[in-house]
Amino acid sequence: MIGLDTNILVRAATNDDAIRSPKARAIISALTPGQPAVVNSVVLAEFAWTLRTGYGYKRSEIVDAIEKMMQSPCYVAPDRGAINAALIRCQSEHLDFADALIAELNLEAGCTKTQTFDEECSASSAFEAVT
Repeated sequence: MIGLDTNILVRAATNDDAIRSPKARAIISALTPGQPAVVNSVVLAEFAWTLRTGYGYKRSEIVDAIEKMMQSPCYVAPDRGAINAALIRCQSEHLDFADALIAELNLEAGCTKTQTFDEECSASSAFEAVT
């Protein structure tokens, strides 16, 4: 089993590099259920942030990309429960994926809320605004 870094996922998703994008797609194409890759929650948070800030992807496009990965038996996600819950929260509460993932990981760790200065996050039931 191998782990994938954010840049592999970004190159494959955006096809923005004539040399690296084909290499990234080849790595991903070679994955099988018997030889999957680990995609951890930090990588997914970076992936979502990079697609949003660097490439202008919409929340729905990011959610779709991550959902496809999570549905594939070719990816192992150690925090799959939190990731799946974050995808739902991301859509239902209009949070960025990384913020939703932070909330879900903290809830799984036993937190009742995540305190934040972020006004957008503070509208979520998982966050509490610090004023």
